Amino acid sequence: AIMTPRLLSSLIAKHKELVTKYYKPLDDAYKGRYRIFTLPKKPAWKPDNRIALNYAKYISDTFTGFFLGIPAKLSVADEESEAVKEYVEYLDSYNSQDMVNSELAKISSNLGTAYEMYYNDEDGEVGTLCLSPMEAFMVYDDSILGHEMFFVRYTKGADNIERGSYSDDSIVRHFELKGGIHWTDEETQHYFGGVPVTEYPHNTERMSIYEDSLSAIDALNKSVSEKANDIEYFSDAYLKIVGPKIGQ
Repeated sequence: AIMTPRLLSSLIAKHKELVTKYYKPLDDAYKGRYRIFTLPKKPAWKPDNRIALNYAKYISDTFTGFFLGIPAKLSVADEESEAVKEYVEYLDSYNSQDMVNSELAKISSNLGTAYEMYYNDEDGEVGTLCLSPMEAFMVYDDSILGHEMFFVRYTKGADNIERGSYSDDSIVRHFELKGGIHWTDEETQHYFGGVPVTEYPHNTERMSIYEDSLSAIDALNKSVSEKANDIEYFSDAYLKIVGPKIGQ
């Protein structure tokens, strides 16, 4: 398949819809932005506590800590040359790979998947970049093996214009979204011998680790908030006795 502005525009539109409906609620949960804060306000004379218990973050951070609290150790087969081993160790150090791996694990557990993109930096070195599925996506073919076809990433700049790039198995090309797709350069060979990205799905279904717990967390947040409202309401209540005389 050949990437065209029309195809790229269609893919990005579908991805934005997925971000809004699926990824953003999961990301909001990890950052403590729950439904309890968007519920209608109560009358001014009623207590209106909004308390969130961020179990989504607790679940994700605990899993990531157990998974990569001790960093993954990178090794090279004994039969490989010493030069290969030294180069692999150099790349690992150059890209702070332990930090990249930790971020990949966190994003994957939060959103169900994460991407590691490879590129050549301004010094000609191979760099690695961790990307969230909220800003990037992979396109697979419909074969039984599901081969990678394209990888697309885009983000909005300070000038409020979205810019990004797409890669296939041989080239990379940049674009901007400004009333449609506009190429901003010519195709450039990347020489990675395949789509220069690895996807790290959290599971086969690409489900967040806390996705099926969000309704329970929302219910718990509402219960705790209402309990705080009840306590505050009764502690502020006044007792008025009408009719009978009260002795000293």
